[in-house]
Amino acid sequence: MSDYYSEFDSDDNRCGKCRRKDDATQRSYQNQLRPLRERMETLEIQNTRLASECARLRDELRNAKFKERSTWVLPRSSWAHY
Repeated sequence: MSDYYSEFDSDDNRCGKCRRKDDATQRSYQNQLRPLRERMETLEIQNTRLASECARLRDELRNAKFKERSTWVLPRSSWAHY
């Protein structure tokens, strides 16, 4: 029975199959993750800005529609729709 955890020796952190140190693999993964994390942080900031801008525009549109409704009188036949 060979599962993932049995392939590694716990005493010296070496792979049980190839007996190479895992440090190089760890560094490789860290080097691959660094730009991905930076990109994710950039996208999270961009998402926050876009969400804020969307909320601002939604409020602006809502206020414009409210002002339009308050200054413009609907015919009685249209009241049933509201």
